[in-house]
Amino acid sequence: MPEEAKQKIKIAPSILAADFARLGEQVAEVTRAGADYIHVDVMDGRFVPQITMGAPVVAAIRSFTSLPLDVHLMVEAPEKQIKQFADAGADILTIHVEACPNINRIVQMIKEAGIHLPEMPPSHFDDPFGDASGAGLIFGATGGVMEAALRSVIEFVTGKKVEDVFANADITPVRGFEGIKYAEIPIAEIGPVPKLIAHLVPDWKWLKGATLKIAVVHGTANAKKVMQDIKAGGKFSECHFIEFMACPGGCLGGGGQPIPTSPEIRKKRAKAIYDEDRSLPVRKSHENRHVAEIYDIFLKEGPCGHLSHKLLHTHYVKRGKYIA
Repeated sequence: MPEEAKQKIKIAPSILAADFARLGEQVAEVTRAGADYIHVDVMDGRFVPQITMGAPVVAAIRSFTSLPLDVHLMVEAPEKQIKQFADAGADILTIHVEACPNINRIVQMIKEAGIHLPEMPPSHFDDPFGDASGAGLIFGATGGVMEAALRSVIEFVTGKKVEDVFANADITPVRGFEGIKYAEIPIAEIGPVPKLIAHLVPDWKWLKGATLKIAVVHGTANAKKVMQDIKAGGKFSECHFIEFMACPGGCLGGGGQPIPTSPEIRKKRAKAIYDEDRSLPVRKSHENRHVAEIYDIFLKEGPCGHLSHKLLHTHYVKRGKYIA
């Protein structure tokens, strides 16, 4: 391994692997052995099924090492736990966004506790989310859901690599911050039907020469305009696929994002997402090994099958002004 790569690797042994009867002693041992961090997995039996340890354990091992204590809070309402773990000696706190009713307040509390997020060691997602694709990442920007789908559709239907149709697989007609975008993609060539959906579609002959009509909409005021156009039988009523996002600019402009926000900030967030997408080795959802494995083992009927439709789709239900 090149010396440069070695220098980037950080070792963070988890105390869950320790002998708890000798916890302090073993923390001291891995410190002497050259570890970079001590990792502490905190589980509450609610956010995750297991129960492990609390702040007193962090306080107890603090005196056995000078290494940063990297505390992973797999708990409900982490905002109630931050101060006590910081006071116990945690240097780094990792929380789950999905457990936080107000992520902005959580970040503020972490900063107030003197914990520096950029010092957190890099880590992978847990399986089955270990290998994220660029297609999943760009969902955060307006047009991202559309682009992710088109990357697969183009390859499934034409048999070509999407990179041969759009440079670098960047489908720019669906990108940008115009409130309403419309595009047409002619299907001049067709290829063989992929094995994944061969039981659903025998061939693509019926698509040759067709034009795929698509639209991307963000912001509820724009959504209303498009819906009215559809009702009136306008241009958008002919679309095969329309992406609607309520938040301005997509999820990156949503209520759970850091404040303040502005059109310029949203553009910078989108740029960061697309830059990250281009850096990933897998940029298409159908090439993500985890996605393929789920269809192979669990959703055996494939896309559009009964089980996948039941689990992955929902239906609109009018609830009125209030939701009980």
